[in-house]
Amino acid sequence: MPNRPELIERYGWDVKYGSHALRLAYQGHEIASEGTLSLPMREPQRERVLAVKRGEVPRDEVSAEIAEKEAEVRRVLDDGASPLPPHADLDRINEWAIDAQRRHWGWA
Repeated sequence: MPNRPELIERYGWDVKYGSHALRLAYQGHEIASEGTLSLPMREPQRERVLAVKRGEVPRDEVSAEIAEKEAEVRRVLDDGASPLPPHADLDRINEWAIDAQRRHWGWA
């Protein structure tokens, strides 16, 4: 876990790390259950993450919420309820990544 002494001194734990972990839990749940990733994050999840970052949510509560989201993701995946394919299309991913690099560097 990152160690940000100023945050730990002020809040008793690294709220920035906690906010990132919760954001990833929300986003992982959205990807697993819907096959999408909303950017910016949807409300009220966005506000919840910001509340964690502001030190307004206790660490134990954040940890419990992350564990709950993880369990939900596992259920969706284990039950076959996810719209995601069972395996990644590596050829398609590689093609996209190479194309993105070429466009970024002006080699397209």
